[in-house]
Amino acid sequence: MARAPVRSSQAKVVSNILEKHGYQLGQYLGKGAYAIVWEAYFKKWRTNVAVKVLMKDKAEAEFLSKFLPREIQVWKGLKHPNLINFYQSIETTNRVYIMLELAPGGEVMDKIRMKGACDERTAGKWFEQLCQGMAYIHSKGVVHR
Repeated sequence: MARAPVRSSQAKVVSNILEKHGYQLGQYLGKGAYAIVWEAYFKKWRTNVAVKVLMKDKAEAEFLSKFLPREIQVWKGLKHPNLINFYQSIETTNRVYIMLELAPGGEVMDKIRMKGACDERTAGKWFEQLCQGMAYIHSKGVVHR
């Protein structure tokens, strides 16, 4: 995800909603077409999570009404060590907040961009983990697009 500055007014709105649900807003992690991703601290579990904040005004209506609810429902039923875990979703008038397991190492592509090609052993390990995760979701009848 490309890093870009976030307006402080957005951060305040996100922080207020998260506080009401037991989270403390942390650092900005990145941005996509529909969403901004933040790190947050979940006080109840004493752990950091990733919070994907989807802005409804930037997303297509069909995405919000059909795809997103189905994706969340599927995500709730998936538990595997090579998948990012879903914790919770919160919907407000203007946003959908999706709380996910935080991958503290970041995205694989970011590592490759920063350090260049990885050694064969590391690539093999990552590929094996990818295959295990994909085999699991396929066993649950889920096809990743």
